[in-house]
Amino acid sequence: LKLLERMAQGSTVPFGELSQRIGDIYPPQRRAMATTHLQTLTRRGILRLGVEAQCPACQQRTWYGLGELRDELRCDKCLSVFKFPSDNPPPSPWYFRTTGPFSIKNYAHGAYCVALALRFFLDNHRMHSTGTAVPSFMLQLRQGASAELDFGIFWRSTRWFDSRPYLILGECKTFDSFDDQDVARLRSVARQFPGAVLAFCTLKTELTRAEKRRIRSLATRGRRHWRADRWLNPVLVLTATELFSSEAPPYCWEEVGGRFRGFAATYKRVETLLDLCEATERIHLDMESRYEWLEAVMQKRLAKKRTPPG
Repeated sequence: LKLLERMAQGSTVPFGELSQRIGDIYPPQRRAMATTHLQTLTRRGILRLGVEAQCPACQQRTWYGLGELRDELRCDKCLSVFKFPSDNPPPSPWYFRTTGPFSIKNYAHGAYCVALALRFFLDNHRMHSTGTAVPSFMLQLRQGASAELDFGIFWRSTRWFDSRPYLILGECKTFDSFDDQDVARLRSVARQFPGAVLAFCTLKTELTRAEKRRIRSLATRGRRHWRADRWLNPVLVLTATELFSSEAPPYCWEEVGGRFRGFAATYKRVETLLDLCEATERIHLDMESRYEWLEAVMQKRLAKKRTPPG
């Protein structure tokens, strides 16, 4: 993604560098997948191959797509026309650049994280679910207020034991941090939509302490009982660990290892959306389990009743 952002800023990437970067993703025994990966990027129109030629007038280099190569070329920098150096062609001419929406700066205005979040929720192989999603919309609240959200999903598991529909409302950050304003906005949304799942999605591997503190206050409120076995507003946190993996939880946690392996053992089967919410609250917000939280709440209430008045 950072390489795509560099290209969206106007840079081109030599064929050799791009091949190496993609090859580094895969272990040696799966290097053949790198070729398929690059083929996908070019056939889907994400990357275009071209040639860089130097203008003899201004000495600047310009990228030309394969369909733009002519005997005579126009320099994008000084607008002069010059002949392609057929007698002395560039020694390493092949360069890639992004096209279409992948050429938009700031990680396509944050669309990468939104796309990965929607893939996470709506990939039936991963989540065994179905749903209808709306990306980037304005939600009208009471008293004329409004809130801009990065996505909303009417989501339902295809498993028979958890087939009730959920409303998932999401806030996405690529590599930026969730600030007080982001949490306050979802807090306002939660008051109007009890039962909705509030999803915080980021492409960072871990939240900062400040982010955890902000979101934890909202998650604590959301753990209250709403109706039947539903929570008031469950909070779901997805990071690069979940969004970049092709495996669903808990298998993506096993892949990472370390402290995640313990949670993968605890949640060997993440069967419901609420299971996933509780697991990510514990993993990414350093919260206790909901059972432990409820037990602590009950103990506080009992202690308060035992305390004599005055």
